[in-house]
Amino acid sequence: NDDIYEAGIGYRLADGSYVSEAYNQKKQFEIADCSEDDNFKPVLFLSEDRVKYYLSVPMFNNMEKVGVIVVENYTTKRLSEEFIELLTVTARLFATSMNLEKLTEETDKLIKQDDVTVSQLQNKRAELTALIGDLSSEQQWFVENLAKAVDAKSSFKNNYSHAVADLAREISTTIGLNEKTKDLIYYAALLRNIGKITLPEELFNKKEKLSKEDWEKLQNHPNVGVSILMSINFLSEVVPYINYHKERWDGTGEPEGLKGRSIPLGCRVIAVADAYCAMTADRKYRKAMSSEEAINIIKAEAGTKWDPEVVDFLVELKKDK
Repeated sequence: NDDIYEAGIGYRLADGSYVSEAYNQKKQFEIADCSEDDNFKPVLFLSEDRVKYYLSVPMFNNMEKVGVIVVENYTTKRLSEEFIELLTVTARLFATSMNLEKLTEETDKLIKQDDVTVSQLQNKRAELTALIGDLSSEQQWFVENLAKAVDAKSSFKNNYSHAVADLAREISTTIGLNEKTKDLIYYAALLRNIGKITLPEELFNKKEKLSKEDWEKLQNHPNVGVSILMSINFLSEVVPYINYHKERWDGTGEPEGLKGRSIPLGCRVIAVADAYCAMTADRKYRKAMSSEEAINIIKAEAGTKWDPEVVDFLVELKKDK
C-alpha cells in the first residue's frame, strides 16, 4: 500500500511544481521556508505538508536531462554550500553515467546490424570517447567536492584534505610512481576521513570532554568510510589506501598492526603527508609549526611511525622551500 508507483504519485512536466521546473529549466530551486511559499505544492502522500526547507537539483549533462534530486527537511535548517555543491556534481555524475550506459547499449545494437557502416561506428566511438572523458572529469570533481564537504563537517579550514592530497601526489611523483597509482593515492588522501561525513556536527563543535559513546563514534569513522567507498564503484580501488593509512612502520598502528613494507606504499605516503600538513596547520589548541619544526619531528619519528624512505622524499621536497 505504500508503494509510490502503485499510488500513482508523480510529476507532470507542465504542472509548475519545483520538481518539473528544475527538470525543464535545468535550474536549482531552493526554498528556505515552504510554509511561506505559495508556489510550493506539497504531495500529501510523501508527507510534504510537513516540509520546511526544500531543494531540487536537476540531473543533466551536455546530452540530455534524466531526472531531479530532491532534498526535503522538516526544519528550516539550510544545507551548507559544500553539500549543495556535492549534490550538484552528484546529479551530473548520475546523468553522465546513465547517458553513457544508454549510448553503450545503442552502440552494441548498432554493431549487430548487418547494414552498419564504418562511418556510423566512428561517430559512436567519438561520442563514447567524449562521454567517458566527461565522466572522468566529473568523477574527480565529485571526489574533490566530497572532500570539501567532509572538511566542512569536521571544521577543518583552508581545504585541509586538498593540502594533504596535493603533498601526497608530490611525494608520489618524486618517488616515480605511475599516473594510475598517483591518482589513487590522491583520491585516497582526499577521502581518508570520509566516514566523518556521517557524524553529527554537534560532535565536532563540543567544547566539553567527549563521552565514551562520542569517542567510539569518532574512532569508528574509518570503518564507516570504507563501507561508503565500497558502494561507489569507481572509488573501490582506493579502499586499501584508506583502510591502512593509520598503520605505523613499527607495527603498532591500526587496524591490523601491519609493519614496515607490508603496509601498502600509498598508505605510507599518505601518513607522512597527513602528519606534515597537520603539524603545519593551525588548530584550536595550538598555532601552526614551521616547516622546519615539522620536518625535524617527522625525521625523529622515521623508522617508528613513518617509512624512513618516504620521509627522505619529503625532506628532499621541502629542503628548498
